[in-house]
Amino acid sequence: MNKILTPEEEIYILKRLNYYKSYGINLWADGEKLKFRSEQKLSPEMRDELMNDKELLLGFFLSETEREADYFSLTPIQSAYITGCQKDYELGGTNAHYYVEYEIEDIDIACMQKAINRSICDNDALRLVVCGDGRQRVLKSTPEYLLELNEVTGEEGIMAEREKWSHHIYHLGEWPMFHFGVTKKAGNTYILHFSFDCIIMDAWSAKMLLDRIFSLYRGENVSKLDYSFEKYMRQFSANERCDEKAEKYWDSRIDDMPECPVLDYKCNFSDVGEIRYKRLMYRFSAEDTVKLYDRLKKIYITPSVFMCTIFLKVMSHYSSKKDITIDLTLFNRMPFDKEVNETLGDFTNIGFASYHAADETFMQELQKVSAQFWKLLEFHDYDGTKVLKKLGRRLPGKALMPIVFTSTLQGFVKEQRPLGFREVYAISQTPQTAIDHQLRDDTGALSLSWDYITELFDEEYINKIFEAYIALTKKVMFADNWDQIISTVEGGEG
Repeated sequence: MNKILTPEEEIYILKRLNYYKSYGINLWADGEKLKFRSEQKLSPEMRDELMNDKELLLGFFLSETEREADYFSLTPIQSAYITGCQKDYELGGTNAHYYVEYEIEDIDIACMQKAINRSICDNDALRLVVCGDGRQRVLKSTPEYLLELNEVTGEEGIMAEREKWSHHIYHLGEWPMFHFGVTKKAGNTYILHFSFDCIIMDAWSAKMLLDRIFSLYRGENVSKLDYSFEKYMRQFSANERCDEKAEKYWDSRIDDMPECPVLDYKCNFSDVGEIRYKRLMYRFSAEDTVKLYDRLKKIYITPSVFMCTIFLKVMSHYSSKKDITIDLTLFNRMPFDKEVNETLGDFTNIGFASYHAADETFMQELQKVSAQFWKLLEFHDYDGTKVLKKLGRRLPGKALMPIVFTSTLQGFVKEQRPLGFREVYAISQTPQTAIDHQLRDDTGALSLSWDYITELFDEEYINKIFEAYIALTKKVMFADNWDQIISTVEGGEG
């Protein structure tokens, strides 16, 4: 009779399987016997470990047939994350990851832990086990998540905790793929740490998760959805189709699509060792943001198009090749259910925006970028990783589009973080990405950040480009007339 594993035992075995795999040991069940194949002779200690785990391992393997129906396919971008993190790819060897810290005066640890566990129970994306074989499943139940509390003295303690989690790599096949922790600083000040692998959740979902957790923490009513990420993915797989019109559009674009910006990198992508990112940030005033948004509404241009156009101009200016293409992060949810927009999960897609340097007015440049965004909207359900795969046939293993533009702009200005929790630090990392540009306006104003690989850029050089970007944005923002050529830098050409 098969042993029924408890949630704690199942999660323990998932980690142990990765542990044995790291030593070159493959395990399986042959009837009621545990079999293994090892790349080298097992030490007595390793044999003892296997004997200690034998009963649980057999229970796991013998119940695998019963779990087969629980598995469902990955999204295209989840599969791309797994491929891109492999070390034999340029700028690989890392996962898609986000880390953020919130500072608060006093915190109720028990209340926060309760809010987190309620969220894990209500949202199946937080119970995902993502396998390296192109499948994933949702754990039916999980052990209570315990909120870690560390007491530190001085800034060094905070930095040690940040170093531990800011670039954390989660292992496929294990749970959880996220982390919450609390650090107590001097006095009564606390830091809430949140880290997650983007393979389980995109940026929009992470924002919704935190909003729900903060609402639960404040004692507000948060209803559980009937819909889930697993339901979405099963419908997504059943509705996959080939959009011939979209295929034709992207095939025509690929033929003359410019390459990514060629910046003055300190080394070749293939020579980068450990992938470490650093963040540059800027926040415009709420007043200037409102003025800009009002101006853009009158000409039917979105803030994302506006910022992307300026970003493209700056990248083109500093690139040795002036005609360029960048990668766009898109958040696409198929309308399968009325609750789909509130469901947590990875709904990321990608698209591309090109810029052809020419003597054109800024309005003309805006309109050309806007036209590309409209095409992305028209073909929103087309799998953008197909475009990358076609481009990759020319240069296999290369980081083809390492400059990424991500926007979570909502088009209106409103402070959406709860009172008491103040974001004080954040950083992201993405496989095969040299610069990840991120836009947001949920902090009461237009804010932007660049997460860049430190080993690729001279600090003075990357700061110079970033400052040029901010300066050009302000220059255009305050320009009376956009029906003129606006140069990228003072005294420079457009």
